Amino acid sequence: MNLLLIIIIVSLLILYYITIVVFNKGLKKVFIPTTSEAINIKVSIVIAAKNEERNVENLITALDNQEYPKELYEVIIVDDNSRDSTLARIKSLLSEQSNIKVISNIDSELPPKKGALTLGIEQAQNDFILITDADCTPLPGWIKSFVNKFRDGHDFLIGLAPFNQQKSSDISAFVCFENLRTTLLTMSAAGLGIPFSCSSRSFGFKKESFYKIDGYKNTLQTLGGDDDLLLQEAVKNKMSIGTVTDLHGLVHSNTPFTFRDYSRQKKRHLKTSHHYLLRNKLLVGYWHLINLFFLFSILLLPFSIYFLAPVVAKLYTDYSIIKKRQAHLAYNFTDPEIPMLQFLYELMVIYNFINSFTRLKKWR
Repeated sequence: MNLLLIIIIVSLLILYYITIVVFNKGLKKVFIPTTSEAINIKVSIVIAAKNEERNVENLITALDNQEYPKELYEVIIVDDNSRDSTLARIKSLLSEQSNIKVISNIDSELPPKKGALTLGIEQAQNDFILITDADCTPLPGWIKSFVNKFRDGHDFLIGLAPFNQQKSSDISAFVCFENLRTTLLTMSAAGLGIPFSCSSRSFGFKKESFYKIDGYKNTLQTLGGDDDLLLQEAVKNKMSIGTVTDLHGLVHSNTPFTFRDYSRQKKRHLKTSHHYLLRNKLLVGYWHLINLFFLFSILLLPFSIYFLAPVVAKLYTDYSIIKKRQAHLAYNFTDPEIPMLQFLYELMVIYNFINSFTRLKKWR
């Protein structure tokens, strides 16, 4: 019996090792320093804003401070029927920014926020589109980083969008850790040629490519999906997907302040994942199942000491990857934090999956 158990555990360790080798291979392909200078192409930045009166000043300041010639980019902010003073606040801030304008989304055929983004893209004057959210802060090199990769001929580009590690938020450390783990998985998959997820906080595409896949018309299965489901359509149509991993091109935003806010945000994203392509569902499912099994093998220790091997392998591997890669997203987790957050992360994978099947409220 012990021999059979040892064979099973060794076989699983070999499978896990192969998985991690492939995972790291994908990461190596995307986290390559960019040294070339950006070519001068014109881009349009489109943002949907709903009830963002407290965030738009920071957004406009960040976009105005981009290290890219102002005559080469325009910003279109679409007010999506805000119930607060978002529209008035934006207008009051645009007295000196000639390349930034605000429009209102009225009677769109598509649901928010897809309708608002579609309107902005329709009015965009340039062939290359960048998307971010109204509560985000793009670093000064954001536009330049995307332009550097557009010249490689990609139809769609996936950027990095880390959260700020806020001490004022009780769940900030966990949300940042989750963002790191999720981003590493999505970037690895993109590096391996099987992209499945991205963030609307830092996303770009050719306007022509957007219309070739009928924009958001095929992404109406769920309220979200203005990022992930659009990417799925691009993959189905065999378009070129690239990644932007320049540290100077990060887009930061604040974490949710309460568990309730976090849970609602996560539910929206995971409901979108129910509509992924089958191969992507299998990829994500396999990744989470093997990680869950290895970590929670610790519960089987009363039956055999051999189950300690998967746990040790998992904790050591996670620690090594996180310590090596966290700087790519400007994170800095301490040695004691990593194993604690890792256990919590895997528990929340289960919770969030179950929670994703409950009812979702409308977008604010």
